[in-house]
Amino acid sequence: MATLTIRNEGEDLETYRLSSVGDASEQVEIEPEELLVPPGETGTSTATLRLDPAAGIAHVEAQLQLIFAFR
Repeated sequence: MATLTIRNEGEDLETYRLSSVGDASEQVEIEPEELLVPPGETGTSTATLRLDPAAGIAHVEAQLQLIFAFR
């Protein structure tokens, strides 16, 4: 599990969208996937990698992608 905290240093309400990319992206759960962060405040999201033990996966690489969408 990874926790990401984003602070909005700007003067406007900002929207941040989080997604996972790569081979393991289907096994990554991000909650929430979208953060609305008012000026001067922070938002927190959690990414959890869920592996099926029966799949016999010994090594997984996953990348998190942060998309900035200004509203």
